[in-house]
Amino acid sequence: MRSPLAAALLLTSSASLALGQGFYESCFRTWELGYHHNSNFVVARCPSTPASSAPAPPPNNTAVPAAGGNVTSAIDLLDCLKNTEGVLEPGRLGHAFYSCQDCVASTTDATISCQCRNSHNDYLPTSLDLDTVITNNNGILGCFDLPG
Repeated sequence: MRSPLAAALLLTSSASLALGQGFYESCFRTWELGYHHNSNFVVARCPSTPASSAPAPPPNNTAVPAAGGNVTSAIDLLDCLKNTEGVLEPGRLGHAFYSCQDCVASTTDATISCQCRNSHNDYLPTSLDLDTVITNNNGILGCFDLPG
């Protein structure tokens, strides 16, 4: 029987893992930020089967068909991010872009940078590593329990 502390630590570890699985490395380190109807989307082309689960080549070095393939997928960041006093944060169905603007995607990592409004109506610069929020689940981008 687990102690309450052990159960709490296990739950915390599982939640952290689920939130921070990332997409950037598994999606070939390329992504785009799309904009449509007052929302920002992450679009990426990702393998539908992780490389670690691809079958090993046979001993005679004959070719093995690729496991899965590549899938282009998108996730609406309104579903994934919230604005807390001018700071972008992970937030399920957070609707950050009702109060954030001028968002740009990094070309060297998975960072999004925006200007987000606080309660004083000031727009503040803020950035967030989307790899801490967005996952690649067999080629489909997602966040929290929401698929793209």
